[in-house]
Amino acid sequence: MTRSLSIAVVDYEGGNLASAARAAARAAELSGLEASVRITSSPADVRTADRIICPVRGRLLTAPAGSSPSQA
Repeated sequence: MTRSLSIAVVDYEGGNLASAARAAARAAELSGLEASVRITSSPADVRTADRIICPVRGRLLTAPAGSSPSQA
C-alpha cells in the first residue's frame, strides 16, 4: 500500500488559496499520485508536509532584501 503524499498550501491570508489547493490535487491525480492537500497556517503542518506550496504574487518574489511586501 502506498502512502498518501501530503501537500501544504501556506495560508498567508491573501490570494485564492482554494484554487491553488484544487490545482495541486488535480495535478497529483493526473500524475497518478494519491495526495492529501491542506490549506494551513500551522507551522507544524508545514514542517511535516511532503510538499509545500507558497502561493504568492510575483511582486513579493522580486522585493529587495530586507523590505516588507508593502514596501516592494
